[in-house]
Amino acid sequence: MQIGSCWFDIAKAELVNHENDTSWQMPEADFQVLKLMVKHRGQVLSKQQLQDCVNQGTTASASFEETLYRIRLFVGNTNATLFEAIDNQGYVLHQKVKRTSRSFMDLPGNDVTYKNTMLIISQVLLLFILLYAFFEPTKNLFFFKEQSLITQNGSLGYYSVFSSDEVAQDANPNVNHFLAELQGCDHLDWEKMFYSLSKDERVLNIALKRYDQQGLAIKNVKAIAPENDFKFIDQPWLKSMEICI
Repeated sequence: MQIGSCWFDIAKAELVNHENDTSWQMPEADFQVLKLMVKHRGQVLSKQQLQDCVNQGTTASASFEETLYRIRLFVGNTNATLFEAIDNQGYVLHQKVKRTSRSFMDLPGNDVTYKNTMLIISQVLLLFILLYAFFEPTKNLFFFKEQSLITQNGSLGYYSVFSSDEVAQDANPNVNHFLAELQGCDHLDWEKMFYSLSKDERVLNIALKRYDQQGLAIKNVKAIAPENDFKFIDQPWLKSMEICI
């Protein structure tokens, strides 16, 4: 059974990733969950259905969220978008990988008009203006290469923005805590994220963007920790800031 670029061999309880030539002999609980989702592909399965499936597949205490996390981690960032969390309902395994990025050719009808081109350019300029106004001014800004965070309902592309490698290294403990909490969100409705930590490590700057029915949406958030401790960032805080849903 094809799942993106992976092959699910039900007879062998094995999942093969053709992108990196790796195979996984699946634990019973993981196998049963994926088997159930494949059987009902395109249909929303409730959390209780998935948890019952896990309980049948193992005698140990485990949650279906942990099982789905392992599956999505193995299939890779692109294929992980096939597994989507549906608010207040459950999870669904899609037939095709959902496109999460846009280009000029993604516009309706693939017809790039002068008006559409100018609209996109203005949106890009707006993003840079917001970034310049939002992040701490410095002579040099380094945009580290895009990374991807696997979330409960897909993946989030993110960039770290720092004035130097040294500042980026110093920021690691606080940043890792933030990313771990972000990964635990039930639902993230953002496509890209930029973040930076101030030189005194007391302000975490977060910029998020997505495309919705109204066009480009951008959200800026500043997390301030006078004692350089960002442990206050948790699920309730992320929801109150409308980063998580």
